[in-house]
Formats: sequence, C-alpha cells, structure tokens
Amino acid sequence: MDDQALEQVVLIVDDDSANIDVLAEILSSYERRVAMNGEGALKIARSSSPPDLILLDIMMPQMDGHEVCRRLKADESTKHIPVIFVTAMGTETDEKLGFELGAVDYITKPFIPSIVKARVANHLALKFAYNKLEQQNSYISSMIDQSMDMIISLDTESKITTFNGSAEASFGYTAAEVLGRPIKDLLFDKRKFAVIYVYLKTNKKFSEEVLLESKNGETFPAILKISRLLDKNNNLIGAICNVRDLSDQKKLDQLLQEKRDLKMVKLAASTLNDVIRNNLSGILHLRSDAEEETDLNQEILDRFDLSVNEIVSFLDKLNSLDSLVEKKVAGVSVIDVDNRYD
Repeated sequence: MDDQALEQVVLIVDDDSANIDVLAEILSSYERRVAMNGEGALKIARSSSPPDLILLDIMMPQMDGHEVCRRLKADESTKHIPVIFVTAMGTETDEKLGFELGAVDYITKPFIPSIVKARVANHLALKFAYNKLEQQNSYISSMIDQSMDMIISLDTESKITTFNGSAEASFGYTAAEVLGRPIKDLLFDKRKFAVIYVYLKTNKKFSEEVLLESKNGETFPAILKISRLLDKNNNLIGAICNVRDLSDQKKLDQLLQEKRDLKMVKLAASTLNDVIRNNLSGILHLRSDAEEETDLNQEILDRFDLSVNEIVSFLDKLNSLDSLVEKKVAGVSVIDVDNRYD
C-alpha cells in the first residue's frame, strides 16, 4: 500500500449511506472522512485538518452539491481543495455548471471502481504537486524578500514583476507602485535601457555600474547585474536583476583617499619641520658665536631673534597637523566589501 496514499484524506459527501459505503470501499487505500449533508462537509473542509480532495454528491436535500461547491470556492481557506462531483446526472449542461463552479471532474453513478480510483489518484497527484510548488514558491519568495540585496525580476518586455523589500527601501517605492513598469523608469539615464535591452537579446548576462534614481529624484550609484531566464527550450521568459548600492563604498573610497592624502601631508610637514629645526639650530649656534666675538648692534640681534621665534612658532603650528590628521581619519575603517557579485 502506498504510504503517500495513506497520508492523503478524501472527504466523501453523500446523503445516501449505501453510496458512501461503496466509495469508501473503493478508496480503502486512502484515509476517508464522511459527511451526509452540505453543512457537515463545509465544517470538515474548514477544520484545522481539511481533506485533500472532496467527492461531492450533487443531489442532496437542504443544500445541494452545487451550493456546497460554490461556498467552498468562495472561501479563501477551502478554495484550493479539489472537488469531484458524484452524480447520476450526466448532461452537458450539468457538467458545464459544475466546472464553472470550480469542480475538477465528474464521477457518474453507478460507480466503476477503476474509473473512481484513477480519477481520484490523478487529482490527488495534481494537488500534491500543486502544494509542493506552492511551498517552493513561498520559500523562494521569502528568501528573495528577506535578502539584503535588491532583487528585481522582469518579464520578456522588461517590465517589473518582482520588487523585494531591499529594493523598496533603497528606491522608496512600494512593490505595488512599480509592478508592471519598465525597468528603465529606475535608471537615471533612460538611454541606458536601450543598451541593456539590446545586450540581453544576444548575451546571457549584463553587468555594469549605473546611476539609479529613487522615488524622490535622488540618484545613487549601483552595480546592476541582469541574468536572462530561459525555459527548457531555451526561449526567453524573463530576467532577474541583482542590484548592489555603491553609495557607502563610494563614501568609503573617498574617506580612504582623504586619509592617504592627509598622511602624505603629515609626512611632508614632519620632514620640513625636521629640516628647518636642524638648520635653525646651526644658525642659533653661529649667532651665539658671533655675539661673543663681535660687537653687534642690539637692534639687529633683536630682529634676528624675532625672526627665529616666528619660524619656530610656524613650525609648532605645522607640527599640529599630526593631531588634525588623527581627527580626520579617526572614524575611518576598512569595510569588508562583499564580493559575491564578482
């Protein structure tokens, strides 16, 4: 017995217990639940353990199968449960109405066990595949939305189909505001779109630094990477854009350059300071010798001393550039830039 079948639940809805017994026997490989009226069927379907598929009789008192199906499909919590109508009626009009209400198939009375088993198995397999796809899509959507990167997907006309949370934060748009709009609306230089569009027609990927424009009109530099999405026949079905904001990196580069420039100034100032002070020492020594050996005019000596003091004062100020450099670069640290885009 198939373990997967044992885990799947089939709800049989019929006001005739004999029909229920027959269907329950045919579908013995599944877990079966039973309701003998429409209200009971809706209660089970809306419970915390809903069925995977419903076999629903049409001809029932008080609430017929058509009304039950209508209510199931109108309810967000039950609309994805496949419904197979069980009926003695088999006209084209009856089938048309059932499909319009959302039924996936019909089983007519009297029951042919092989037909019942095949149709139930087929629709349960489709339901199982649908649930797996929903889970995968939900997981992918969650990962995209939680990503720190800006992720934008496009259709074949380069119109936006997905706009994750990081993109909303960076551009200032909500996803609802940009879905269906062309990607060029986010480019500051609209002419760039033509280059990108042509490039993607002949190449699988596009990667380049561009200037993007936010909702409030401000621009910011970014690396825009676009990869084409192809189906199994190699036909273009869309594209995925990965966007990295370069604003912080640009600011860091500027600060680091300022740090390098200030260090060069510091080095030059320190060298100049040393050279002048060394020469001044020699000059002052000569002045001392000259004053002892000659009768120099005091006014000339005073002017000489004043000039020397002014030079020393200048050197002290020049030396204070050391502290200026330290203040300017105190908050600058090297940030590990993520290389995952390379």
